[in-house]
Amino acid sequence: MLDALLHYLESTPDRTRFASTLPFIEGYFEEDAIPSEIRLRFLRFSIKLAESQLFQRDASELFDVSFNLLSNSLPKIKESIPTLYDQALGIYLAMNSKFLSGKKEYDEAFVRVNESKDKLGQAVLEAGSATDKNLKQALWQYAAQLAVEQKKFQLAVDCTIKSTPDAKSFIGARDYYFIYSIVPAALKVKDFESADYAIKHVELEMDRALGTLKVASAYLDVGDKPQAFERLVDVVKIIEKSEPSAKGVRIILSALPIAMRIEKSKAFELASLGIKIANRLPTPNADEQLGTESRKKYVDSVLVPAALDVMGAFTILAKSDVGFAAATVQEIQLRSLRLGAEIVVETDRIYPMPKELPKLALKPTAN
Repeated sequence: MLDALLHYLESTPDRTRFASTLPFIEGYFEEDAIPSEIRLRFLRFSIKLAESQLFQRDASELFDVSFNLLSNSLPKIKESIPTLYDQALGIYLAMNSKFLSGKKEYDEAFVRVNESKDKLGQAVLEAGSATDKNLKQALWQYAAQLAVEQKKFQLAVDCTIKSTPDAKSFIGARDYYFIYSIVPAALKVKDFESADYAIKHVELEMDRALGTLKVASAYLDVGDKPQAFERLVDVVKIIEKSEPSAKGVRIILSALPIAMRIEKSKAFELASLGIKIANRLPTPNADEQLGTESRKKYVDSVLVPAALDVMGAFTILAKSDVGFAAATVQEIQLRSLRLGAEIVVETDRIYPMPKELPKLALKPTAN
């Protein structure tokens, strides 16, 4: 997912929209689990983005965001890509003189917040009274982070919404923050009410389905199968009323392990539904021949993601009931998808793996 997101950031000509999304997603590229190749690409992107703003006549929201991103990236660039450090530092110093002129009000506000005994309350107060649009947005975002840290998740949702009040370009980034930050943090402390509150404010249907699936899994973890099943039904309803998409297939099929833990028959029903959606995925037009850009886009955005999800789902089904899995494979109409599923099913049929590896009884050796 981060690889696709980074590709979008790198290839989009109109970068003004990044001002609203980068503050939300920057942290995800810094996590230890992220492959080093993706992390290095993001560092290079931070240099190129800042360089693109260097000669802008007036400072803008994107200028501020790219300056902050480069500032945060400099130590990592020095350590990981030392050959680019001098270039990055030069860009930073050139931007710094322009940035400082509007930085005083920003710094004073955050000093008041961080020196307050009630940082969250002060952040909300400062955000409410700020007149500068960029400062107001930054303060609301900071208030949201503080609210998550203090486990005030519903307030975090409200602060996030206030930080992105009117622009459609914020919606995807805001949904991402809800689904991957607020909802997991709330579920970690079993605050299902707050998780539901966050999901209620998710705009995009596929994101809402994904968040609901996380809630279903969390209910299973605490042994509440009826609630888990109810949320699974909600996920199915969202997917069924949406246009067929590779993401819809992925969400339905990724629900198989959850359904399997509730009742095996439910998992089989989900698999059939996933196949029906996959069978309705768009296919190339007559003019989209092999090697054309439109065909490559179809392969990258539809065929490959769907094929991987179908193969993963049938790996799970085959381990549970290889006969059912083999019969269900034949429902797949698209040959490219069916072939991958057949391979994993037949592999499990011919070379079945034990559900649990036998434990070795190790005997102590005599000295």
